[in-house]
Amino acid sequence: MLNEIKRDYFYPTNISPLWTGCYDPKKTDDFVSRTLKYLEKTQIMNNLGGIPTTLEHSGEQWDYPNAWPPLQYIMVMSLDNSGDSWAQDLAFEIAERWMRSNYKAYNETNAMYEKYDATVPGGHGSGGEYEVQLGFGWTNGIILEFLQKYGSRVTAEDKFIEAPQTSANIDASRSSTDYNTKTVSSATQVMTATLAILATISAGCIG
Repeated sequence: MLNEIKRDYFYPTNISPLWTGCYDPKKTDDFVSRTLKYLEKTQIMNNLGGIPTTLEHSGEQWDYPNAWPPLQYIMVMSLDNSGDSWAQDLAFEIAERWMRSNYKAYNETNAMYEKYDATVPGGHGSGGEYEVQLGFGWTNGIILEFLQKYGSRVTAEDKFIEAPQTSANIDASRSSTDYNTKTVSSATQVMTATLAILATISAGCIG
């Protein structure tokens, strides 16, 4: 504000106006287009374990590579609320990656974490002034929210996507007949039920 120069730092909350709706609706298409180009420019989808808090490597817990559940929710809901099918596809991909990462971590450690490693699916977060906490209220809440929204579409058996999304391959995925018509397998149902149960139990245990 002092020097009237914009700071080009990445934060998931940078796109939160799409979630809150605090913009001119007549400019929605323009804002969504600019948002998607911004996310592509930052190569944020290279992070297979979640959306990182920042791109700053400071060693602090609110910086890279930590991925916090509330920020995943803001990203997903911002893109989904835009009403743009391209953005909504990306929102689903972010949510699915997050659910798979949580599921992988729980299968390996029998724990839900307060934060995760954006670079490693199933890896827990680190840094800051204390060890990563188990539980965890907002982790469980976001998982339950995503399961309610995407439970009939999310799959557990697919491999994590190795290549980042780009304008070209996102557009190609939109034209694919099977992108939004995946059959919910038994593995999917097991993942959905397991995550819902463990999140509910964890929430009850921590109050």
